[in-house]
Amino acid sequence: MFKYETIADDYKKQIREGNLKPGDKIPCGKDIAKDYNVSRATVSKAMDILKSDGLISRTRKKGTIILDSTQQVQQAQGRSQVPEISLSTSEPIKQAALIIPKASDTFAMNVISGVRDALAKEGYYLHVIISENAEGESRMLQTARDLKCGGIILFPCDQRYYSDALLYMKLEKFPIILIDRLFPGVDLDYVINDHQDEGYMCADYLIQNGCTNIIFVTNTLRSSYSNSHRIGGIRKAIENRNPNDISLSILDNVAFNAGPDDIAQQIRDLAIGTSEYGFITSEIHTSMLINEYLTQNKINPFSRLVAMDGLMPSGFSNFEFLPHLNQHEYKMGNQAAKILLQKISNPSTPYQHIKMKADLVIPDMSYSIET
Repeated sequence: MFKYETIADDYKKQIREGNLKPGDKIPCGKDIAKDYNVSRATVSKAMDILKSDGLISRTRKKGTIILDSTQQVQQAQGRSQVPEISLSTSEPIKQAALIIPKASDTFAMNVISGVRDALAKEGYYLHVIISENAEGESRMLQTARDLKCGGIILFPCDQRYYSDALLYMKLEKFPIILIDRLFPGVDLDYVINDHQDEGYMCADYLIQNGCTNIIFVTNTLRSSYSNSHRIGGIRKAIENRNPNDISLSILDNVAFNAGPDDIAQQIRDLAIGTSEYGFITSEIHTSMLINEYLTQNKINPFSRLVAMDGLMPSGFSNFEFLPHLNQHEYKMGNQAAKILLQKISNPSTPYQHIKMKADLVIPDMSYSIET
């Protein structure tokens, strides 16, 4: 069991046994890190588990609070409004589905909230369906049809090819909107971020801070749509600066159970210098991992790490000082839902291709950084 899992289990036990009651405040991240002899990134990951399970609420003003059973249900359902469904009416229930690989991080939850808010205004009930992988995605597309959904918003798994189920639905002209990722060669409505521009912004920031060895770290494959475009943007930034003096290395398919020691070994295997490297991380998990690695090695992450996924806005997270991308995921989900409503109303509506631009957020360095 990993340290963050141990911390999460300890607090679950305290809640279950009544040692921590609804309304009780959990100690700050710094104190928990000291008690367990871990980094604050590890504590943040443990708190993420508790929040995902609906056991706690985290805000800047109040800190981390234990929820009661009613609040836990509300936390799990999200704070967006859901339309009231009357069982006495003979009118069919208006339904739509969001199929998404996971719903365990802030990015996914913001997307879900954006979709739900837009659909709720038009009286739609939203089914949030977790696909987990490519095989599950294909099955869940059919599940959404079986539920009599009027349309689907699909957040594709990080894969290179689309499924037969998706192609069949396209041929049927079934309303389906892609979000965040798309499949080259399949013309569908989509709302995505400009992943190449993301890669360029992140790499350019690190280069300006003196990094000459750029390392791109991801849990998925480098060949996936989003990663391949991000890597393309990184290469472009290097070419525009000084391609002879700046190198790019890629650590892809990083295991979810990898620790800082595993990363240290992989970096050694790259046989590159260590004094001027900079990291670009593709997911919250890899951001936490690299942040912990740099902290353990007494390296200030501010000029060495850029996180592509939006970071947790909780006062518990020590990520607030890290440069990161704001990908406007709520707006992305909201816009995709509005297009879906148009498509349900008029299937002949021309395809809409929306590419959003992320913002690089450079926090105020007055924040205290522990090394």
